[in-house]
Amino acid sequence: MAEDIKQYAYSLDEEYYEGSFDTPEEAAAAGFDDGNCEPHAPVFVGEIVHPDPVGFVPHFDSIIERMQEAAQEEHGEFADCYLDGISRETIQEMNKDFSIFVMSLLENNGVNIIPSFFTVQNTVTFQNPDPIQDERAKC
Repeated sequence: MAEDIKQYAYSLDEEYYEGSFDTPEEAAAAGFDDGNCEPHAPVFVGEIVHPDPVGFVPHFDSIIERMQEAAQEEHGEFADCYLDGISRETIQEMNKDFSIFVMSLLENNGVNIIPSFFTVQNTVTFQNPDPIQDERAKC
């Protein structure tokens, strides 16, 4: 996946992060404006990391196993050795090729493969330095 421009999200509880901002400071400001009722409560900001969707493609060896099971279900013991001679190296190559194929197939059919969910890394804690903002944050 191509290297994206860094984006940042904020959290009021260090568990649920939201938003997508160009700088940590923008994310922190949004956090302070997000109904945070505690005047000196921190806002946590982290760098957004979207998972690589290639990691969600099943491995080709699971497809081979499914093909073997289907052959055995239909043809019984006569299919016991079906596709048994494939080397580990060949399966690893097939895994790469299959992932490329699936991703291309999805993209070529207009499917957005970029996950909307994310994790965060490199978190930073911001304290509200603005006493005027502190007054607005009181409930």
